[in-house]
Amino acid sequence: MDRKALRRVRRFLIRGRVQGVGFRPFVARLANALGVAGWVRNVGWGVEVAVTDGDVTRFLERLRAEAPTSARIDAIEICPDPPERFAELVQRTAEEGKRTFVILPNGGDSGLALAPDRAVCRDCVAELCDPNDRRWRYPFVACTACGPRYTVSTALPYARAATTLTAFPLCPECQREFDDPTNRRFHAETTACPVCGPQLRFLDRSGQPVPGDPIASALACVQAGGIVALKGLGGFQLVCDARAPEVVATLRARKRRPTKPLAVMGLNAASLAEWVEWTEAERRVFESAEAPIVLTAIRRDLDTAANAALGALAPGLAWLGVMRPTTPLHLLLWHEAAGRPVGTDWLDEPHPLFLVMTSGNRSGAPLAADDCEAFAALADCVDGFLTHDRPIAQRADDSVVRTRRDGKLILIRRARGFVPEAVALGGVEADEPGVALGSDLKLAAAFVVSDKAYLTPYLGELTNRDTFDHAWRTLTHWRGWLGVTPRWIAHDTHPDALSRRLAEQLAAEWQAQCIPVWHHPAHLAAVIAETTLETAGPWVGWSLDGFGWGEGGEAWGGELLQFDACGQWRRLDHFPLLPLPGGDRAAREPWRLAVAVLACATGEEAVLHGWWARRAAHAQALGIRWPQITEVERLWRWLRSCPNGSIGTTSSVGRWFDAVSALLGLCAYNTFEGEAALRLESAAARAFDAECAPSFTRLPATEGKHHGEPETDWHGWWSWVASVAHAVAIPEWAAAFHHVIAETLVARARPHLTDPILLGGGGCWQNRLLIDATAAACARYGVTLRLAQQLPANDGGIALGQAWLVLAARCAMTASQRSSREETSDVSGNTRRSGCAFA
Repeated sequence: MDRKALRRVRRFLIRGRVQGVGFRPFVARLANALGVAGWVRNVGWGVEVAVTDGDVTRFLERLRAEAPTSARIDAIEICPDPPERFAELVQRTAEEGKRTFVILPNGGDSGLALAPDRAVCRDCVAELCDPNDRRWRYPFVACTACGPRYTVSTALPYARAATTLTAFPLCPECQREFDDPTNRRFHAETTACPVCGPQLRFLDRSGQPVPGDPIASALACVQAGGIVALKGLGGFQLVCDARAPEVVATLRARKRRPTKPLAVMGLNAASLAEWVEWTEAERRVFESAEAPIVLTAIRRDLDTAANAALGALAPGLAWLGVMRPTTPLHLLLWHEAAGRPVGTDWLDEPHPLFLVMTSGNRSGAPLAADDCEAFAALADCVDGFLTHDRPIAQRADDSVVRTRRDGKLILIRRARGFVPEAVALGGVEADEPGVALGSDLKLAAAFVVSDKAYLTPYLGELTNRDTFDHAWRTLTHWRGWLGVTPRWIAHDTHPDALSRRLAEQLAAEWQAQCIPVWHHPAHLAAVIAETTLETAGPWVGWSLDGFGWGEGGEAWGGELLQFDACGQWRRLDHFPLLPLPGGDRAAREPWRLAVAVLACATGEEAVLHGWWARRAAHAQALGIRWPQITEVERLWRWLRSCPNGSIGTTSSVGRWFDAVSALLGLCAYNTFEGEAALRLESAAARAFDAECAPSFTRLPATEGKHHGEPETDWHGWWSWVASVAHAVAIPEWAAAFHHVIAETLVARARPHLTDPILLGGGGCWQNRLLIDATAAACARYGVTLRLAQQLPANDGGIALGQAWLVLAARCAMTASQRSSREETSDVSGNTRRSGCAFA
């Protein structure tokens, strides 16, 4: 091709969610329909499109307007490369034959533009349920619109050869579909069929194959009261009959998960309406391609059998986590139970089969991802294994969400269906790649490249060696996957954090710099990073959670902080310091916090005995574990005899929720993180109105020091919380406490606001009632409440805030400032800059 022809070539890089969503086939079909010549291919950070002939303007207009629904175009950039660089590609295009616009093999550069895994689409289900189709009841049916992406990806850019399906060469019929521009499987990288694709099998608990149809065998096992380990998209899941409390009790005993709620899978929203009350927003996200677990309100008009089942699934809670079948394999269990119906009409009809669908692991350990791991970890938990030979490249648990009163999303756990979507970095940009490791609880790391952060899925809780090794492997894989070598690693400031140890070991291997970042500022910085704020700061917000390392080694968790655009922050206010009798034990045994409140607020032993007697009787009636009076009296005497300042304290709002939950007799012992607060929220839901608080919620107020605004009197706070011990109407007082917290947050923040925006970050901001009450209180004063939406407010999203604080401080430094700053050595032995906004 001559140089003049090369000069006419226009080349573009399309960024966004454009790999694994059928984008290249769409581009090729559109170009051929418009008579545009050129090529399209996946490259590291998106899709490359080149036009060698045709109307470029019209082509790009329609490309933006008609892109696949699961795609997202963030930017279309003109590539200024000299034409000689792609002369070979132009020649290859010309040699393709009849088609003037072709799909070329992937470029060799690294990067991430891959779409998350998507739930099975309606077109694939139609094939699954058609006995005349060659994919009749085939559990791995997929197309360009649905199926696995992240969980099967071994390298980038996305292509079949870079997935675990590379071990399954396409048969002639699948290859024909793959090559046909008019077919919806045109370049569908995960396509397969019974002839050439993965195969399913059902094994007994000893690992021996069970003859017959694997789906029928697995369903029969479940219906007979058994527990099955099912190999899903991102790992094994434990499955049993959700309507059988005795089977659920067996699962809990085997998994050592006594009270933590279990998710339930139902065929559709109409089926699950038997147990839950849907809002429009909940139903919409339930039916979305992400198909997460959705926390939905449990109906209050249930019969005895349903109440017994839900008491086993979500004891003491007002919400149930529900999900729909996400893969063809899941859906085939309902297809079998329904008698193998033909067509798709049955998908919209209610079906009584409800299945527990919970993570296939021992408590605290990573998900089992292959048969060997599953046999080793789950053989004594299950009665059979429904597994297959398609390897899982990357583990991913089910995502968990709930919705606010205004319909906005609250992410609880970000994993399958959302990962590896990028998140913008709120106006800051990295001059060199880095990674933020988040926190030990709900570990999820953020790789930072340019102006984007790429967050790993939820990796578990960094409490044991297995999870530590899993985190190491995932981070190493992502480093190679993205094709970057982090030059800095941000981590939590807690001196004993395992994430800090992980950072130090990775830094030694990658020759990177360790940067400690304060916990609670990072929570709010995550909101700044993902939220488009209308002003340049300063911004004010409440960081509320259960615990985090604060300045001077203090236990923080209820902090009003102010930020500027450079990442500098200062503490403006905090919640009253609550004694922690027994240290960490107080977080596991909230009754200790209740006794501490009564000891500090009243000092009257008669009040203590009255509270214990009322709540002990209530607990006995509900089957709630309650401490003996001798334990309570012993702790009381110890608290009353301790000199001031000798007991550790915390400003944590999470611990205040625990204390009130125990004062109301709802929870004395936490068997999982957040149990007491969840039970308090659930009790409050029965009497909660976001716009109308009970009359006794108003706290005494004094004239504040800031602009004459009323400021809550903390002495009044103590007396009000202590009065909860006498409460009889439990739901009303639980609801009142949520309003008290909300009013307090707004009253104490308002004097510090320079703009009518209040930020909220930290795990407490996943409490829907707290959000709704605070949003209503803000609205009364013309203030907007801004919370995380793309990431969890808890520690699962804190890595984004760590990254933002590092980059904001770095961006604020000029080159001369950087070179002149004194270098000091941190605990990892790496050098860091002194005077930064981070630790």
